[in-house]
Amino acid sequence: MCLLLGATGVGKTLLLKRLQNILQFSSCLHKLQKYVLNVGTNLTDLILRRRKITVVELGGCMEPIWPKYYVDSTSVIFVVDCASVVQISSSCVQLLSVLSAEPLQSALCSYSSTHSLLSM
Repeated sequence: MCLLLGATGVGKTLLLKRLQNILQFSSCLHKLQKYVLNVGTNLTDLILRRRKITVVELGGCMEPIWPKYYVDSTSVIFVVDCASVVQISSSCVQLLSVLSAEPLQSALCSYSSTHSLLSM
């Protein structure tokens, strides 16, 4: 299981939808769509090289319960909105908390910037 984490409104759902489009070779990659803000969890299965990966997107407002999901995770994608200076500092604190969690010591962690999503 892969966790998709980050503060509220940084673009986690957009990233997940873009990954789905890329993996399904969708022709509408260039279109920017509006997505509803995820308040809870969002489970999505992605097929990558004939292997199913379950991505659990956890809303930023659910940060207090993120640690409950760490045990079953093999990887983490952490999204930051680089356009917001205030969010960069708070996201840094969140990311350090995630990286220092004992169950995630062997997990693969990745960092994503919302700024880079605009050029995808």
